[in-house]
Amino acid sequence: MEIQIKRGRYQNELTRYRYDVVLHLGKKTSLAIANPLDLDWQQDNLTLTAIRERIKETNPERLRIKRIPNARMWGDIKAIELLSGAHFRQTVGELRSAIELAGIEPEDWWSLQSEIPYKIYITWSGDGANGCYDAILVREGIETTVNEVIPAINTQPNLKPWYAYANNPMQSKEALVPKLRNFLKQKLPEYMIPSAFVFLDTFPLTPNGKVDRRSLPAPTQDRPILAQEFVAPRTPVEKQLADIWVQVLNVHPIGIRDNFFELGGHSLLIMQLLSQLKDTFGVNLPLHSLLKNPTIVGIAEAIETFRHSEVALLEGINVKDLQQEAILESSICPLSNSTPLITEPDAIFLTGATGFLGAFLLDELLHQTAATIYCLVRNCNTSDEGKHKIQKNLKRYSLENQSFNSRIIPIIGDLSQPLLGLEEQHFYYLASEIDLIYHAGADVNLLYPYPALRATNVQGTQEILRLATQIKLKPVHYVSSLGVFESTGYSGKKRKIEEQDSLDDCEVVYGGYCQSKWVVEKMLETAKSRGIPVIIYRPGMISAHSQTGVFNTQDMLCRLIEQFIEQGSAPDLDITIDMTPVDYVSRAIVYLSKQKELLGQVFHLVHPQPLHLSNFVKEICALGYAIELIEYSQWQSQLRKVAMNSQQTGLGVMLPLFTEQIPNSLLTYLEMTSMAMLFDCKNTLEGLNHTSISCPPVDSQLIATFFSYLTDNSFLTPSAFLKQT
Repeated sequence: MEIQIKRGRYQNELTRYRYDVVLHLGKKTSLAIANPLDLDWQQDNLTLTAIRERIKETNPERLRIKRIPNARMWGDIKAIELLSGAHFRQTVGELRSAIELAGIEPEDWWSLQSEIPYKIYITWSGDGANGCYDAILVREGIETTVNEVIPAINTQPNLKPWYAYANNPMQSKEALVPKLRNFLKQKLPEYMIPSAFVFLDTFPLTPNGKVDRRSLPAPTQDRPILAQEFVAPRTPVEKQLADIWVQVLNVHPIGIRDNFFELGGHSLLIMQLLSQLKDTFGVNLPLHSLLKNPTIVGIAEAIETFRHSEVALLEGINVKDLQQEAILESSICPLSNSTPLITEPDAIFLTGATGFLGAFLLDELLHQTAATIYCLVRNCNTSDEGKHKIQKNLKRYSLENQSFNSRIIPIIGDLSQPLLGLEEQHFYYLASEIDLIYHAGADVNLLYPYPALRATNVQGTQEILRLATQIKLKPVHYVSSLGVFESTGYSGKKRKIEEQDSLDDCEVVYGGYCQSKWVVEKMLETAKSRGIPVIIYRPGMISAHSQTGVFNTQDMLCRLIEQFIEQGSAPDLDITIDMTPVDYVSRAIVYLSKQKELLGQVFHLVHPQPLHLSNFVKEICALGYAIELIEYSQWQSQLRKVAMNSQQTGLGVMLPLFTEQIPNSLLTYLEMTSMAMLFDCKNTLEGLNHTSISCPPVDSQLIATFFSYLTDNSFLTPSAFLKQT
């Protein structure tokens, strides 16, 4: 076998990293040739001139020069050595200056061949890992074979069967399943990731050639293939936990390091698990303790911890500590030569376009501006994949419009990463292109602690502000939340909370999501003080589109409606339901953002006339559903029983928000949430004055529109009354 280096002096992929392989078939010929003269290029400090002189003086039959540095690869080899060494270079400039460009271009040997009466062969030194090659010079007229010129490698490779080199993922099921699961985690929400994978040589087919689904084998109850090895329970607590997991998951056996979700667990089964843990161990474990380490080992540690401490469903953080998190990097400030703000933007940067409100913001911006919309999209490998994800989300909410497709530009990135996960050059290209930023993207999870949300929600906003100040100054329109007031300082107040009320009066803010929004708003206050134009929008509970009834069926309002109907009861609480239609919210944001004189203000995007919970229940009953208002404690007891006996509870993973008390309080989240507060929206109403944008009343017609969508899309079972209408 002969490996031939590519000819040519151009430094490109073809000449640097590709080569030809020639297989010589036939009997090996043994010729009596004198032992060649061996020289070491590096040890003997050789040069091409020295080789030329030696040939003239000695006229050898054959000469081999070993360990010649390959100029095509020498810089890369040295860079790897420097990067992996103890003295790590901090910048690209330092690395470049430390690399000594050396080596001999292989083409120089072929040029030498035209000057001397020798044929020159080039091959790798050893296995080629050191970036060197050998040159063998054979005098013209001397017959030889490739076997004699190209020396065999002394070490025998670890030979494998041919199929080991083929692209057949079914060869190793143990290795394939973890890869499939990790791949799907990047593409799908947690509840859609398969808990079991069944391998088949072929699919069973019907006589028509289609997959015969009825003949597909059901997954076994055996432990699925996981990345980690099975470790049996060791202690009495671990054995008890394993028995509980077997009952909940219907899988056996279960190892102490097996992941609950990889075994088939999901948000609905979590409630059953937590309830059984409470009955068995007498401990009210908060949900985030399971999410933090969803293994038997992790739960055993959590049980031991919470047996000796107060349970914290939603941990509170005082504003002094939160203020330490709200420090904006000093380098983020407008350039001294910042250009004037553009009234009619040519390019807009939007985050959150694959969410509910984000989809309607994108649609409104496409209709109300002529700008190109750059949309940040994560978990996509290509622009085409990102574009498809955005279009699929628009179609989901009945917003698809093919005529706008050319103005939607996907940007593959991640809010949780520095520079939004973009290459530096790409980041600064965006900074030079865009004129306006709408930041609606966030990690929205009411049960996650602040540290779990910090990277995306807080640090991501800091990167947005960095983008806003580079090259040219851009206004930032930030979508926050009324949750910034979910705190001891504002909970229970009877007066309306105004848009200019101070966040410093919150005292203690509860819940990681609300804490992250509080931190960001304080960070934006700093940004405004440095001259960065900012507007903050605080939506309340966003409901369906007022005309089409299109709803986000994953949000709390939809889940509450589903639970009320399923359970046949609702809590008799003195709270209001702020059902602000999503089309009103998106239209209001885009209109207000175009009014230059409103920069720096805060807007509450709530319904001016929210509906009391009791009246909301009456409206649902008028649609043919039987719902009884009962005491909150009684409703909570019913809710726990439903969760224990059914995997179909509407609230799912949000159940603890309605059954567990917040630390240092006798209230649950439902009683302390923004639904239990009153909000003023004076700035918003004044800003929208003399426009056609108004919030439609929450009446029978609007609620009927909502329910029509929910029943038509099988989220709710239609009542007898709705079936008739």
